[in-house]
Amino acid sequence: MVKVTDIQPNFVFEVSLVVAPMLMFIMGLAGILWYRYDVIRLFIAIELMILSANLVFAQAAYFYTDIHLASQALVPIVLAVAACEASVGLGLLVVVYRARGTVEFKALNQLKG
Repeated sequence: MVKVTDIQPNFVFEVSLVVAPMLMFIMGLAGILWYRYDVIRLFIAIELMILSANLVFAQAAYFYTDIHLASQALVPIVLAVAACEASVGLGLLVVVYRARGTVEFKALNQLKG
C-alpha cells in the first residue's frame, strides 16, 4: 500500500537546497557592491557568484534526471572558466602592482596622454 507521504515531494528539503545557492549569490553581489574599490575582494565576490551558479547546476543534476548529464558536464566547464578568470585577473594584479605600487582602482583610472 502506498502512503500519501511517499508520493509527495519533500518541499522543505528542495527549498532549502535552492535557498543556499541563492544566498551565496546574494552575498557575492553584495561583495561586489560593497568592495568595488578593493580588487582582491572583488575577485573573491565574483568567484562566490560563479560557485553558487555551479551549485545550482549540481543540484539540477541531482533532482532532474532528464538533464542529469548536461548539468554534470557544465560543472567542470564552469570551474575551468572560473580558474582561468582567477589566474588572468591575479596576473594582471601582479603587473599593476609592479607598475603602480598599489592595486586600488583609484590608481588605475588615471590616463596618460
